[in-house]
Amino acid sequence: MLKNFVRFFRLVKKLPYLACCAVHKHFNQVRGNALATVNAAYFSRNACLPLMFLVEMFNFNDVQEASDFCSNFGLEVSDTSVKLVKGNLNNTQSPRARFSNMVDAKFTLSTSDILSGKCTVTKTLVQKLSWCITFSNVCASSLQQKLRCWCIPFLCTTII
Repeated sequence: MLKNFVRFFRLVKKLPYLACCAVHKHFNQVRGNALATVNAAYFSRNACLPLMFLVEMFNFNDVQEASDFCSNFGLEVSDTSVKLVKGNLNNTQSPRARFSNMVDAKFTLSTSDILSGKCTVTKTLVQKLSWCITFSNVCASSLQQKLRCWCIPFLCTTII
């Protein structure tokens, strides 16, 4: 099954503020699938990944957030790297969603401007994002419904 976390985060960067808020809930689920994929792809004896690589690829706010996330999956974390493990990751509990700088950076308009539709989002972008999430084991119909609810009526003055 395709788990295209790179495309997911690229598309999220193009979304307006309220749509990002709706998608933010799914960040950790996509990150968990991505971490499992990266672990399986790059595992070898004594293989380590730099934490900064994970921060950039998974859009974490900082190294500490990436470190906590990896620890939650049973990976051994040092100050600057994560040691990969053989086999499946051990996710004891879902990581708690944290504040995202990427979402907060999109809050550039006033609340009234956002709700009155001063920004646009394309129908194609919503479809691409929901397609990307479909292959990441996230409930796409639920997300697509949220995106339509939040994006279309409140945010979009024009649907291209």
